Amino acid sequence: MKRLTFFLLILLLTSVFAQDENSMDMQAAQQAWTEFMTPGDQHQRLAKAEGEWIVDQKYWMAPGTEAMASQGTATAEMIMGGRYLKTMHQGNVMGMPMEGMSLEAYDNAKEEFVSIWIDNMGTGLAYSTGKYDDESGILVYEGKMTDPMTKEDAWFKQTMKIVDDNTLYFEMFLKAPDGSEFKNMEITFKRK
Repeated sequence: MKRLTFFLLILLLTSVFAQDENSMDMQAAQQAWTEFMTPGDQHQRLAKAEGEWIVDQKYWMAPGTEAMASQGTATAEMIMGGRYLKTMHQGNVMGMPMEGMSLEAYDNAKEEFVSIWIDNMGTGLAYSTGKYDDESGILVYEGKMTDPMTKEDAWFKQTMKIVDDNTLYFEMFLKAPDGSEFKNMEITFKRK
């Protein structure tokens, strides 16, 4: 009988400690998810791009080539409670109508910006991650997109600077055949 009572007491204590440990795990999980889901300063930084924009862009197909220019529009809005910046783009590229969409986020857990881009000029998805440089005021993304010629991933870099409340400046860089970096695109956004 003493043996059975002792066994039941051990079982009961183990159960109590397990419940307490599970409760602590649950509290830690709840805290982590709360921090992960709560928009903060970096989301406010993204929100500065909300609005309607006139877009002037130049792009270069290869290093040393003449710039091609086009105009378009962009409409940006914060979605899902201020967690993501969704921007719809319309314009022309090489005489063809272009529509695109970017979705930007700040991942609180990874402490980095994340961006995806899709458009009607392809069927792939460009994915990049980035950091904001406080000193220069520039958000720098690096990522990969599909090169339709090689059918392989191709590196790219994008930068975005908030010049003032009514002006944004964007640049995109690709790798030349020799491996050097060249500016492929620059866009000035002016608020409507």
